Amino acid sequence: TYYQLESFKASTGFADNNKRVARLDSDLLTGEMKGDFDILKIWQGVSSFFVRNHPGFSERLGMKSFPNAPPLEVEYVFKFNNSENFQHLFVKELDDLNGLTLQGKINSNAEAFEFYLDAPQLGLGNFRFEDVAVSSKLVEEEGLLDVAIARTLIGDKTEIPAITLLNSIYKDTLEFGLNYQSGQASILDNLNLNGKLFLMDSTHYKVNFDQSNLFILEKPWVIQKDNYIIFGDRNIEVDN
Repeated sequence: TYYQLESFKASTGFADNNKRVARLDSDLLTGEMKGDFDILKIWQGVSSFFVRNHPGFSERLGMKSFPNAPPLEVEYVFKFNNSENFQHLFVKELDDLNGLTLQGKINSNAEAFEFYLDAPQLGLGNFRFEDVAVSSKLVEEEGLLDVAIARTLIGDKTEIPAITLLNSIYKDTLEFGLNYQSGQASILDNLNLNGKLFLMDSTHYKVNFDQSNLFILEKPWVIQKDNYIIFGDRNIEVDN
């Protein structure tokens, strides 16, 4: 496979307030970063933030702490113009990222992290997601992570209307609310699932669902109070 960039320009300097500014302009991606940062050590600051505040999740993701990481205070915004199949270097089945925008800010001194993603569409294998929005705002050990998808297409025949996933995070526990309502006949008619995901041990996750509204083939399904799903280490255990 052959990848080619037609244009690429990067620059770095300082603004009037003595804040560093780094800019990127290419046919693949355009964006800007500004603040107090060492561009080669940004990942150290990000990884250390998550290890300090969400150590269990961070360990599962392979993140490490960098005790000597310099203070990090940066705002950024990037937009994909034409991904030109570069995304296949990371995920083979991922479609183009054209129009996708990433922005946010990180402040290691305030222990604050913000992240926003907006995409007109995303495709992964047989799935296509339209009008995708992801937002996260974390301060120290707690915060929010929300996902909204206007429409999901599976193959050529299955369509799922709007889905929202609202999550609150505290340390290594995630409380979630998943909502979906069908405007037409489908296998899954209405879904309003609330629950909690947390680390059970060094290799397993555990999910508990609240007693929620779930209709399958127009029939209500009862979720028992003491239900759980345990998964990880190539096994899964379910009790309802």
